[in-house]
Amino acid sequence: MTTVTVTVTLTGSLEPDVPEHYINTGTTTHVAIEVMDVASTQAMSNGKTLTIGINTEHKTSLALKSRMITPNGKATSGSVIGLTQLLNKGAAITLERILSN
Repeated sequence: MTTVTVTVTLTGSLEPDVPEHYINTGTTTHVAIEVMDVASTQAMSNGKTLTIGINTEHKTSLALKSRMITPNGKATSGSVIGLTQLLNKGAAITLERILSN
């Protein structure tokens, strides 16, 4: 049997005021973190799953983007920090973080 797809689930602490976004644990206030799948532009809120194709070399790529949002306004200056986990059953995942401007 050959594996041709992998299903991953994103989990993390939710922003109480906007539960589809992740909580900011930095020093700025009134800011949440939005995570999206680049390919589908689907919001990746807590518990969302994505199924991704695997190539013949048994590799795949998952492009996510994030941004800080202020759902109710009144954001203050400071740091923005968030943590999410990428879960997969049955296969090892190696994450490579690529930063771009």
